Amino acid sequence: MTTLFERILSGEIPSHEVAKGEGWYAFLDIFPRRDGHTLVVPTRPVQRLLALTREERLSLMDGVAEVQRRLGHVFSTQDFTVCVHDGPLAGQEVPHVHVHVLPRTSGDGGGTLMAMWPPVATDEPNHEPLRSLASSNPGSGVMATYDPSGEIELALDPNAVPVLSSSAKNMKIDKLLAAPLPTYDASVPGSYIWTKLAFWMCRRVSSVQFRTTASTSIAPLSARGSGSMCCGWHTNGLMDPLGIFLQHPKEFVVGARHDLVTRPLLGWWTRRLAVQPVVRKAELVRGGCTEEEAMHLNGRSLLALANGIAHGFGCVLFPEGTSHSLSHMVRFKTGPARTVLAAAALAKANELPLPHLVPVGLHFRKRALFRTDQYIEFGEPIQLTEDMVPDDMVTAVGQGGWVEPPAATVHHIRDELQARLPSMTPEAATWAEHRAVHLTAHAEARAAGRRLTSWQEEVHAAREVRDNWPGRQHSFPPTPITGDRFEKATEAAELLEKHGLDGRDLGRGGRTLRKANMAHLPSSVLSVAVFLAFLPFVVTSLGFQIALGRLLGDSTDEGLDARTSYQFLAAFFGSLLIWPLIAALWTGGVWAAQDDIAPAMGWSAGWLEAGTGSAAAGLALVYLLCFPLFWASGKSFAAAWDAWVDSRKAWLRFRFPSDEKARLARLLSELTA
Repeated sequence: MTTLFERILSGEIPSHEVAKGEGWYAFLDIFPRRDGHTLVVPTRPVQRLLALTREERLSLMDGVAEVQRRLGHVFSTQDFTVCVHDGPLAGQEVPHVHVHVLPRTSGDGGGTLMAMWPPVATDEPNHEPLRSLASSNPGSGVMATYDPSGEIELALDPNAVPVLSSSAKNMKIDKLLAAPLPTYDASVPGSYIWTKLAFWMCRRVSSVQFRTTASTSIAPLSARGSGSMCCGWHTNGLMDPLGIFLQHPKEFVVGARHDLVTRPLLGWWTRRLAVQPVVRKAELVRGGCTEEEAMHLNGRSLLALANGIAHGFGCVLFPEGTSHSLSHMVRFKTGPARTVLAAAALAKANELPLPHLVPVGLHFRKRALFRTDQYIEFGEPIQLTEDMVPDDMVTAVGQGGWVEPPAATVHHIRDELQARLPSMTPEAATWAEHRAVHLTAHAEARAAGRRLTSWQEEVHAAREVRDNWPGRQHSFPPTPITGDRFEKATEAAELLEKHGLDGRDLGRGGRTLRKANMAHLPSSVLSVAVFLAFLPFVVTSLGFQIALGRLLGDSTDEGLDARTSYQFLAAFFGSLLIWPLIAALWTGGVWAAQDDIAPAMGWSAGWLEAGTGSAAAGLALVYLLCFPLFWASGKSFAAAWDAWVDSRKAWLRFRFPSDEKARLARLLSELTA
């Protein structure tokens, strides 16, 4: 049965919109308990909060916060009653999750939660039923915060351990201990053939998945010389290390979450690349394995990685310890510092150059979107010196043993990384703040007669705006930017975001929306025409991969940060496993239709024999030609997608509501004044 809110969302029933965003919509209650009474609903119709995915819950709360911000301006208040009737017994009248947001002002006559039940008859608390309820909570004995993504907990407590996905809980310790170790005297740590094939495939898939890719480095990057420990923030799953791998000239020893080494298909390949499995604190604390097993496996893996770095390979470790969806870094663990010091001790024992640590900025315009932009920024290396590595540590590792590096040195390296890396990230209190800063960068550039034409240029311009914002306090984690100018920037950015636009859509002077550039029309038409010519190959070669990537990305319990990873893996393995089968079907079709193809193309009857006297040679050639055709069809799909996105944005700019356009112009004028 279609609910009232579904009919409102579809436009069948009109509503008074307050705000909307990805996955949520907010509108005024037509029977308000007080002025401004607003309902915030998820766009997917479910009855209870627990039926929403964790991304949908986070999105819904973003919607609540945005409604509070907007109503706060109108009613000049910072106080709200926010409540959910979760189910019919709780007072829910429409079986579709909705959050009531009511602005509170002095003397408004509203009550509180305490008014829903009569007061307790005694002033003395009865702890026994409370103790019984708390101990009934499965697994802990205390009532725990319900935070299925782990990100709220992580933002509030940097020492918190992440919530495990179903895959991370499935540990196969015997298989993990049997993972192949890297080789250090060859050009690659794992199998040469499988490594080169894997990275060739990764480059092909990445060129389709990302619209633009750019990288810069403060210091020259070299395939030779001392080992390199690369550290970045971690918000895009497998795409984070992959971006570093593909832009750095070194070969890499790789450490990864344990389940990436034991999964079907992916695990087979990662073992060929000599990927070393690592057990995180979360698996240990939450019962994935014993402490002895974790120490043994991690010691083995980290020593293997340190050996690889010592012998001149690169390595990627993320100091946050887990991928997340926040707009800033959450913590700096000591793992990268300890590992690079172990590598330095091994290098010193073997009379090799000491390794260095490189902070890496990983920038994705909108990480979960197909054909987004990526920019990888290699910062100033942190050099290790001889005095950082004590002689007893060198002696121990030289004899195959282990001594923990000095705590003061570990903390010094970690603190140096913490001083450099956050500025190479969005470093914003919220994603709304991030959007406001980027819009300001575009508006200021346009007002100065310039245009930010690349994602790389936009990242650096936004960083300059952020770092020089009046009154901004530098801290970790970042404190929110405040002030009237920032409020205007935020309102303008969210107005554009609501319509699927951003700072790139500003016109000359930075105070209005730009018009469509008709000079791009011929290339767009050509892209679509080429795509249509390849359409049969697109449907047969890419259809299954696109469906699989969408299914895996949307159904994963690992969060929004894992969506692009699953889409990438579907394209990677789909090309290896699906294309040979589809090519065989196309070849069979050509063989069956050869008599019809000849007159249509004006060829002789024996055209398939290709002068060899046997059709087998022609069929083999047809089979092999399928693969470049499949690849070209993928590129044509990407180009047509770009043309569609650009055309759609031009249409959205043209159809931008006149009243909102006037408000946007006013805000931008005040922003650039």
